[in-house]
Amino acid sequence: KSKQPSPSALFNPRRELTVLDSSQLSDSLTWRRNERIVHLRPIIVPPVSGKRGMMHRSLGSLWQRAAKALEECERVVVLGYSCPPLDVEARMLLSEHMRRGVRPKTLTVVDPNAQVAARFQEICGTQDMRIFSSLKAFLES
Repeated sequence: KSKQPSPSALFNPRRELTVLDSSQLSDSLTWRRNERIVHLRPIIVPPVSGKRGMMHRSLGSLWQRAAKALEECERVVVLGYSCPPLDVEARMLLSEHMRRGVRPKTLTVVDPNAQVAARFQEICGTQDMRIFSSLKAFLES
């Protein structure tokens, strides 16, 4: 509700949380809800073990939606994420749900570090994998 919330308000696991599914954010990062202006803040879920205990309870449904999307998709593009060893929850999500579903999946990894691509191959277990060393190379393909 506040333009400058306190850290205790931001990290309160019982606070009201509204998740917007939008490809664009307003420059002012505000949203009008029931005649009241709500100030938006992006959420970053850090790549650490035990993140489920730190996350707001409303984010669980996003993880469920991600799992379903991974099972139903034909193609996954990983851009700008290395899946570090301590991000156990993300590794489990990818490993379990990339291997499910009826169709084989194409995995595309965009990263200048070839070890990152190898990490995702191990985690996801896909047969069809494409690797790009830069965003430019990926977009030009």
